[in-house]
Amino acid sequence: ITPDYGEAIYIGSDRGSWGTYDEKVWYTTIRGCTLGPNIAAEAFDIKEGTAETIVEYNTVYALGITGANSANSFIDLKGTRAYVRYNTFYQNDAPKLEEGVAVWDRDRPLSGYEHVIHDNVFVMETPTNLMVEAYSNTADVYAWGNTRIPESVTGEYGSTVIESCCPNWYDASTNPEICFPPSSLTSSTITETSADLTWTGGANVVSYQLEYQAVGDGTWQTVALTGSSYSLSGLSADTLYSWQIQATCSDGISTGFTKGIDFITNGDGGSPPGSVLIYSEALDSDWRDTSWGTGPYDYAYTANVDDYVKFGIYSVQANYGSFDGWQLRPQVSGSVDGTQFTDLRFWARGDVLNTVTLPVIRVKINGVQTEVTLDNSQWQPFTLSLDTYFNNPSTIDTMTFQLESSTSTIVYYDQVELLAEDTSTPVPTPAPSIMTTPFPTASPTTTPAPVDPSPTTPVPTPVPATPAPVSPSPTTSTTPPGPSPSTVVLYDDTLYADWSDHSWTLSNDFSNQDYVQVGSFSLFGDFAAYDGIQFRHDDDAGIDASNLEYVQFWARGDPSNTLAAPIIRVELNEDRIRHDVVVDNAQWTQYSLSLADLYGNPSAIDQLTLQLSSSTPSLLYFDQIEFVGTTAVPTAQPTTGPPTKEPTDTPTLAPTKEPTNAPTFATPSPTAQPITGSPTKEPTNLPTATPTPVPTPDPTLTPTSEPTGFPTMAPVMAATPSPTTAEPVTASPTTSPPGPTPTSAVVLYNDDLNSDWNDNSWTISNDFANQNYVQVGSNSLLGDFGSYDGIQFRYNDGSIDASNLGYLEFWARGDPTNTLAEPIVRVELNVERIREDIMVSSSHWTFYSLSLAEYFDDPSIIDQLTLQLSSSTSSLIYFDQIEFVSTATAPTVSPPSPTASTPSPTIAAPATAAPVVVTTPAPATSNAIIVFGDTLLTPWTSYSYKGTYNFAYTADTAQSSGGAILAEYNKWGGINIQASPVVSLQSVSTLTFWCKSSSGNSSLIRVRLNSKTGLEFYTSVDWTYYAIPLQDFSSSGGTLPQSVEKLEFLSRSGSSQSVLFDEIQFV
Repeated sequence: ITPDYGEAIYIGSDRGSWGTYDEKVWYTTIRGCTLGPNIAAEAFDIKEGTAETIVEYNTVYALGITGANSANSFIDLKGTRAYVRYNTFYQNDAPKLEEGVAVWDRDRPLSGYEHVIHDNVFVMETPTNLMVEAYSNTADVYAWGNTRIPESVTGEYGSTVIESCCPNWYDASTNPEICFPPSSLTSSTITETSADLTWTGGANVVSYQLEYQAVGDGTWQTVALTGSSYSLSGLSADTLYSWQIQATCSDGISTGFTKGIDFITNGDGGSPPGSVLIYSEALDSDWRDTSWGTGPYDYAYTANVDDYVKFGIYSVQANYGSFDGWQLRPQVSGSVDGTQFTDLRFWARGDVLNTVTLPVIRVKINGVQTEVTLDNSQWQPFTLSLDTYFNNPSTIDTMTFQLESSTSTIVYYDQVELLAEDTSTPVPTPAPSIMTTPFPTASPTTTPAPVDPSPTTPVPTPVPATPAPVSPSPTTSTTPPGPSPSTVVLYDDTLYADWSDHSWTLSNDFSNQDYVQVGSFSLFGDFAAYDGIQFRHDDDAGIDASNLEYVQFWARGDPSNTLAAPIIRVELNEDRIRHDVVVDNAQWTQYSLSLADLYGNPSAIDQLTLQLSSSTPSLLYFDQIEFVGTTAVPTAQPTTGPPTKEPTDTPTLAPTKEPTNAPTFATPSPTAQPITGSPTKEPTNLPTATPTPVPTPDPTLTPTSEPTGFPTMAPVMAATPSPTTAEPVTASPTTSPPGPTPTSAVVLYNDDLNSDWNDNSWTISNDFANQNYVQVGSNSLLGDFGSYDGIQFRYNDGSIDASNLGYLEFWARGDPTNTLAEPIVRVELNVERIREDIMVSSSHWTFYSLSLAEYFDDPSIIDQLTLQLSSSTSSLIYFDQIEFVSTATAPTVSPPSPTASTPSPTIAAPATAAPVVVTTPAPATSNAIIVFGDTLLTPWTSYSYKGTYNFAYTADTAQSSGGAILAEYNKWGGINIQASPVVSLQSVSTLTFWCKSSSGNSSLIRVRLNSKTGLEFYTSVDWTYYAIPLQDFSSSGGTLPQSVEKLEFLSRSGSSQSVLFDEIQFV
């Protein structure tokens, strides 16, 4: 069994295996089992064809579920007449758990109907998770008497679930006397040599068998009992013990063993020689409290000593508010030598009155973090290796215990110490108590290692989590650090000459004077959703980083931002190793990020990116950006005022890897924008709250956010409509469809859904015979998408052989009435849901050809295709001619007829404006500003970089005579033409030029005016004329550019490209 397919109990056979295995698995009962943690898939997968299945009196823990292959529920019900009752389910904060019971129709007999789910308990921390969801084509799913802890904010059941008792085909009185397994296992009154154990048993239990052992001993000690408690004695001091209990009932039936929470006996109070005891009865005088939040942090808590004090008479009581942190720093020297210590050890517990969730604590040393989950019912010891979890710090300057939740809670700590050598005490990983106590774990919430099924095997040691965002406290000093050796400056009043600007913000101002920290100017960025400022070194090899230790800069937000402090993703080099920082809106903050600790100690640096980690637009200011050999950063902790609150959860982002392969298609293309993290599961019920509004993008251009590994696309651009005429409701396509489908093609949709495929969509509605917008044939597929809805097709007979298939191809377009953001569609393949995101134009049809090898891991079979809206904003999206083919098909452009009219100085309305693509240019006007005719004219000078640029190329020109520009781009190269003095644009309205691919391969080109992007397009193999309204280069406030200082044609490819340009002018 592969880890991702690791269901605990699998009943029946998948429809693809019918005939090989018997699908008629009827009258199965699963009773009294404890399942989890660390089950990668569902606890129960009850397949199509099964019937009369009883699932009762079981306890399930979701911690460790991976979410792979749509594994996101406790139970998948795909058969008929399953009765799920009297079970207890715990989410344990598992992020991939998204619903309790999922009912599916698999388009087979005995599938997706007549199910009963009642009198279960679902402990699910995620408030939007439903207890029961029934998906498309299911029927007669009943649910009642279930309890959800805590109550849901959006509802308990899916819209098609019947919330009543009882269908006439179900006997609700069926409730046999069950031999309940022991539950509520507790250890208490622990001394050096003894411990009291208690548990709860069923009414018909007659005896118990208790087993216990020192962890690692391998031999269980057995005690026969008739009562529900026992006092162990003769134990060894400072030793971790495991225990488990089995019940035998009056009918002679015995339960399985239920595992108790491991406990550790008290030691003699000593620590290994050389250890540092940071807290024991009081905070050590060598350490100081720099905590933040609601508080207080009581270092002499003494109430209820038996429960809330582990050693002596005092403990630390941390009264946490939202994401608050208990933080300790060395008192005098600022840091302690970390090389003398091997582990951080402490005891912790939650509050017994907290019956909702288990506290998750971020344990950080110098900002590097891991996570532990506490038990609310008893103390737990944690021993965390500095090497494994905290990158083996050479010094320790901060130690933080931060609440990983926005819900206030109380946590207790005792005996916090740095150990000088490995102790013999292993890290305890508590096991679950059955039914009433959620599963606590000392492990970080990362993917668990495989677990031996033996009940004697403890859960494995935690895996370190990724470092938390850096949040240095602000400094109010306006004096920059002194000169540093081996300093490489990127920005200091201006962008330095060896670096080029490749940003994708709404606009950048390199001479801002609104807020300045050092010198005369700062760098201002007007960031839209996930925009980024990016600098690339002109030398492909980058700069030698062997003598550099830090990337250092100042940053601040805008004081008018009263919402959240912006989070900036600081990324290094083309592999985009990143670290997040939180920017203060009220004052300047200096950041000094270690290249060794945070960026893998790079040998060279060729790129720096500062990307907004949010979909909410922000104004941000930066100053004195440089790489330095030694840091001269001000102290991170301010000398006055309260500590700055550390960052809370960083938003989940879409991949930010730039494209690495040259485009293979030959027509202009919209480019995709970075995507917010969003649910990837099958149908879901998400909150219906109105999303944070984002300013409406300029619809005259494709959003120019940084490419994020999106597929190479070959969209077809419609002819520019009249400035006063909106697109007709049934606009004729201006692009010829691909040629005949290859004989090896597998067609899913062409005028109708292929009968070999089933519709398993979860949209508001699908119209497979839409005629409003049609690209190929007579009909198209219209999807009415609600929040994160998806169109999904599954193959009837298991899967198809994909060995001869190379591409997934289809046409798509949005609805022209959409004046907000262009919809993003997640294209997902197979049950594993390997995905790639594309952006769909609302104004015209776009053709997509996605390589199965490049984007979907070269699958050997294909069983499922999903087209999911990656947004909570509803959208209408049209699709046509969906198929898998052996070789890519490039559609042929049919350009509009040439126009003889002079371009109007009136800019087309935003709703219809688009770059003109014609076969002959519009005649030049008397007030035209020519940048390049047969040669580069005065006052223009080339500052092009990363490539070879011939401005007198005559072998191939747009006109019959004269010269052209041959741009032999190296990766990420750019034509950079600058005017000195600047040229006024008062009398013109449009930038025009000719362009074609010189090598026969299509290239993605970005056009920028004064660092503002106006268009991205794929080059054609034929000369093509483009006209871009200056409105497309306007600022965020809509102001047209009044002059031009710099014009750029940038390659957006990570490989070498050859492109021709001619007749560049403003008209």
